[in-house]
Amino acid sequence: MQYFELAPIYKEALWGGRRIYKEFGAVSDLDKISESWVLSDHVDGDNLPVELKDVTKWGSNLETFNNFPLLIKIIDANDDLSIQVHPDKAIADKYGDEDKNECWYILDSDKDAYVYWGLKEDISKEELADTLKNGDITSLLNKTPVKKGDVLMIKAGTVHAIGKGCLLAEIQKNANTTYRLFDFNRVDKNANKRELHIEKGLDAIHPCKTIVDKHPLKIEMIDGNKHIRIAEDEYFKCESIIVDDKVTIKVDKKTFKHLLVLDGSFYFIDHYLQKGASIFLPAQDDEVVIEGSGEILVSWL
Repeated sequence: MQYFELAPIYKEALWGGRRIYKEFGAVSDLDKISESWVLSDHVDGDNLPVELKDVTKWGSNLETFNNFPLLIKIIDANDDLSIQVHPDKAIADKYGDEDKNECWYILDSDKDAYVYWGLKEDISKEELADTLKNGDITSLLNKTPVKKGDVLMIKAGTVHAIGKGCLLAEIQKNANTTYRLFDFNRVDKNANKRELHIEKGLDAIHPCKTIVDKHPLKIEMIDGNKHIRIAEDEYFKCESIIVDDKVTIKVDKKTFKHLLVLDGSFYFIDHYLQKGASIFLPAQDDEVVIEGSGEILVSWL
């Protein structure tokens, strides 16, 4: 079987922490790591080798895509992220930006960890604008407790923020546009506040109530392993597999598969995969038996 092991790209933000160093064996000169981009083909971070720039490696399901469609991150929130929103396609096109949906899979969390996820009630753009004049919009948002195993689908137009104490995997469309609405009046190491995008953000928000549902799409036992279906989107599909002893991963010519070891360790073809290992399986008619125990996030399209 043809495969590629990918080296992560690390990002630093003022809300990041040290867990990606401690738990995923990161090697970097950064003081804090906020994000580890484990699968990315984006101008802001690219870890796909040149051999994988060929759409035939992605599979026939992706023949209409000009760019690789998804981006996968591990995020360590040592502090609250900014209150933000991502644009849908219409708004992104209006401003020359990138639209995206994203999904959060909670890997671990502090006892009282939470996220902000959507509006509590329907509201007018005028009311939103009035609230943002005072800066803090959190009173209008669902403050949702989270724990390991929760799944949250963040659609474009949904106001959101990851809260302090969350460690999660983020599976998203391959885009990097964020409109910040409120950043808790923080300053960086140079005493500068980060840029806000109030006008664009108000334009992007879908001002309707968000129904909170943290359940995965489906859970089933297959050959003794628990398969947790996390997301099905136009740009990404993924599931987590809790492996007891071994698991068979099948690949065909329709789509690639990406493997991210979230916990445990595994023997894969000719070497061991430790926690944090990122493996790209190009589209091909083949299968591989992976031996070990732990958790693997599998993504494809």
